[in-house]
Amino acid sequence: TARVLTPTDSDVSSNFTMSTESWNNEYYRARMAISDGEYYYNWYAAKANPNTTSSYNDSASLGSICPAGWTLPDYSTDITASALYSDSTNYGNLTKAGYFNNRVHSKNSDGYFWSSARYSNSSAYNEYIYSSNSVGRDYNNNYYGYSVRCMRDTTLIISFNNNGGTHSTTSRKIAMGEKIGTLPEPTRVDYSFIGWYTALDGGEKVAEEYVPTGNITLYAHWMANVDSIPGVTYFQDFVNLTNEQEAAVLSNMTVNKPYVIKDIRDSKEYLVIKLSNKHLFMAENLKLDSTTDGTTARVLTSTDSDVSSNFTMPTASWSDYYCKSAMAVSGGEYYYNWYTATANPYECDNPTSYANATLANDAKSLGSICPAGWTLPDYSADIPTSVLYSNSTNYGRLTMAGYFYNGYVSNKNSEGLFWSSARYDNSQAYYEYINSSNSVGRSYGNKHYGRSVRCMRYR
Repeated sequence: TARVLTPTDSDVSSNFTMSTESWNNEYYRARMAISDGEYYYNWYAAKANPNTTSSYNDSASLGSICPAGWTLPDYSTDITASALYSDSTNYGNLTKAGYFNNRVHSKNSDGYFWSSARYSNSSAYNEYIYSSNSVGRDYNNNYYGYSVRCMRDTTLIISFNNNGGTHSTTSRKIAMGEKIGTLPEPTRVDYSFIGWYTALDGGEKVAEEYVPTGNITLYAHWMANVDSIPGVTYFQDFVNLTNEQEAAVLSNMTVNKPYVIKDIRDSKEYLVIKLSNKHLFMAENLKLDSTTDGTTARVLTSTDSDVSSNFTMPTASWSDYYCKSAMAVSGGEYYYNWYTATANPYECDNPTSYANATLANDAKSLGSICPAGWTLPDYSADIPTSVLYSNSTNYGRLTMAGYFYNGYVSNKNSEGLFWSSARYDNSQAYYEYINSSNSVGRSYGNKHYGRSVRCMRYR
């Protein structure tokens, strides 16, 4: 009966069936062999990779065949070379089992065990010891049968998400069971730091005595020090103002000075600025979640959002949809494809093709995911480019969030982009950008990319 490894007993994310087939020089499939009491696993077996195709698919790995809570060493491995030397008093010494390639080679003279790290399509890293007691790290064919040694990492990584602030400390290592200790104190212009929390929104506040049970990311929480807009609490309040009342509100606001305002949909706070042309501009990227409570899809209505009828935010995992809404959250940043940004409920027959991304279907947009009374900028935008430059005193500056594509964030910390409401053609739409050289401009790009959203109140 084939052995099935499960997440309960093994280092796998889902069930993995051990190979029972005879050894073959398989580049793509898990194989193992037993000879004279020694066990040999090719890298696909060591990595619990269920791939059965005739092509490389290293990403299919489920983890490793190590016990649950233990892993293959990574390439840096943190194993001191002296621990591997072959002598009678060294309990970590490498067994000189040789390697398997149709038969056993170099037994009693060399020993090898796999790491978790690939080198190329056809090779992976390993640790070795030779007959001369030389110990090191190298890479070799992933179809060779090597030994497996497992590790339990007792070091925890504490990551710090400054959530818009700045601090030189981005992570720290502590031993399992230790208190987290003295915490960094980030800074943010016009905000007061109120502490580290276990979630970006809400969560548990963490103090020096906190003892984490695993790797954890802590999030800085802030309280705005800036003024609120006189007579206005929420973005949506502008809808109920007469022209005269709004003119009075704007007259009490200073150009390019930040003011704090809330979104009634989730009570998140944002900074806005008044532009020289009297339009109001959201000075931070929109962070509207797809759900209201982690599971229930968020439905935007004409009362709270810039939509003509109800629009349901996408809750599925990110897909590169060309004519269907999608969004992603990564590293505290929110990315929306153009169909989501424009609150377009249209779902074409083949959402991974532009074949149906026509003008008629783009016109099914209900507006945008901006708060009621606010919209996506049009392509002319009316946003002075100087407002978007990245410097510490410019409150409208673009966040260098990069963009989301194919399941990953690209160009983070080197490029910022936000959607406009204007289509360019079937496959592209306009956006504003800033790059690492502080060049600001307007361009167009693929609608299925995830970009930021900034909203405007046109006057």
